[in-house]
Amino acid sequence: MFGKRLTELGPIKEAVATYMMRASEKLRAQGSVCKKIRVSIRTGMFNPDEAKYANG
Repeated sequence: MFGKRLTELGPIKEAVATYMMRASEKLRAQGSVCKKIRVSIRTGMFNPDEAKYANG
């Protein structure tokens, strides 16, 4: 899903929603529950010329 750099919020939200949907399907199949979910986001680590950002 992340074969390229994401720079806009829309595709990032879509990717998070897709991953959460998959996770919820797996939890339901196991009969499990989840109380909290944590999402982290950050810039690439390997470009020294880019300003760094992290949230989560």
